[in-house]
Amino acid sequence: PFIVLLSLTHLLFLSISSMLLFTSYSFSVFTSFFFFLMIRRPPRSTLSSSSAASDVYKRQVSTQSTGERKSPMRLVVCVAFLASTAAFSCDGGATNIPDQAVNDDYCDCVDGSDEDLTSACPNGKAFHCKNLGYLPRSIHNTYVNDGVCDCCDGTDEAGAVCEDRCVEEGAGYRATLLAEAMMHEQGLQLRQQAQEHAASKIASVRQELEVAEQEQRDVQNRLNLLQAELSSNPSPNPNPSTEAVVPEKANDQPVSLAGQTGGSTDATDADGDVAADVAADADVAADTLNANERHALPAQNELPQKPTQSSVEPVVTRSDPLTSQQSGFWDCVGSHVSGGVLQFLKCSVDSVAQVFKSVPVTPTEQVLSTERDLNSIGQRIEQLKKNLEFDYGDPAYGAMHGECLSARLGQYEYKMCGFDEVKQDHTLLGKWDRWADDGFLEMEYTQGSNCHGVGPRKCTVSLQCALESKINHVREPETCQYHMSVSTPLACTHTAAVLLREQAASLTTDLSRANTLLKQKHESALPEQANSESGPDDL
Repeated sequence: PFIVLLSLTHLLFLSISSMLLFTSYSFSVFTSFFFFLMIRRPPRSTLSSSSAASDVYKRQVSTQSTGERKSPMRLVVCVAFLASTAAFSCDGGATNIPDQAVNDDYCDCVDGSDEDLTSACPNGKAFHCKNLGYLPRSIHNTYVNDGVCDCCDGTDEAGAVCEDRCVEEGAGYRATLLAEAMMHEQGLQLRQQAQEHAASKIASVRQELEVAEQEQRDVQNRLNLLQAELSSNPSPNPNPSTEAVVPEKANDQPVSLAGQTGGSTDATDADGDVAADVAADADVAADTLNANERHALPAQNELPQKPTQSSVEPVVTRSDPLTSQQSGFWDCVGSHVSGGVLQFLKCSVDSVAQVFKSVPVTPTEQVLSTERDLNSIGQRIEQLKKNLEFDYGDPAYGAMHGECLSARLGQYEYKMCGFDEVKQDHTLLGKWDRWADDGFLEMEYTQGSNCHGVGPRKCTVSLQCALESKINHVREPETCQYHMSVSTPLACTHTAAVLLREQAASLTTDLSRANTLLKQKHESALPEQANSESGPDDL
């Protein structure tokens, strides 16, 4: 029973719905037919949709003015008819207005597209200036009819308020284009010279690399021979107490001269005071020298004397010059005893330096020295290879590598080194990173010194064509983000010169047309001016 009751209810609902749909459809048809009878009028084959809408609008206004009783239904029908016959659509099709409402100094559309020649809509379309003879441009519609001549042809101000000055401005701009084209052509010659200079630098680097590689081979061969000699003939050291201690690096470690002084001289009473003073000076000197050198100073109870050949063993038996230098050292000590500690130390250092100039090195030292030379040559070869493999983008920019420009701008001294770094005084603005564009006119320098709250500084260098290389100006559009303008002949290109010539030729054609139109305008204005100046007597 429940299922049967549910089915009957469903059938009743469908029947009611069908009746309602049929009633709605019948009412729609009747209403449409009634509207057709209400608006029916004799046909006019010559009226367009916009003129018909205008007639309906005028009839409505005349009806309201004569006091005729208005019918709400008739008003709705008229509005619907106006909307259907409107010629201008805006707001994406949501708003339709007649042609008479376009550019009537009243904003009817939300997007402002109906007032593109007036300043009624604040968000309207931009006004386009043709500017025949010069460069076309677009201005905001709020600048239209504001009393200021923004377009050189004066079309933004109605009523012939502005004169057409496009011919004069176009002629000046054409001269600028030709001057820039000539500058590019002259800069190309300097660029060619710079490119040849860069090629010669690369050739010299290749030649230097070949020499360094040959030197590396020679040093490697010499090192192999020294190592073989050292392994086959190790140097004995039978008496280390009487052989000089020769450091591996004479410039980095202290020097010690081992020896024994033989024989002492008895001091008289008169010499006792002198001996005491000398002993005191010797103690001070001993404190300032290396611990290995203290035994080389005279004893506290003895006067320093030049040792004789029989009383002193040679310090180094490998070479006679060391013995002569040792003798000179003792001469220095004996002659400056009465001069104080400072003279003694100075003389000692000079004597030791002379000793090491004549001391021959051992095979081990020769191997170590040769290894250091080999490492130095290897580092130099690696740097030369990096210079050859460096990507300049355009080979002509190789002339900038290592070249620096500096300029004093305001309170700062700026310095830009090609493919290296950019500085503001002592602050690093960035190191060379990459080219920022495919035309090789913007260089990116990153990873500069840290800026508090921002991070590493960064500088973009824009290259401009000029016959002289210099830094033009530096801006900081954002905190610690710099923009530098640099003039250089390397930025002059043949493509830019051709493009500038083409723009100048096109502008020449526009100037010719503008001159013709301007002459026609002046000629047509002369008769009107003559008629306005003539009075009734002249007629």
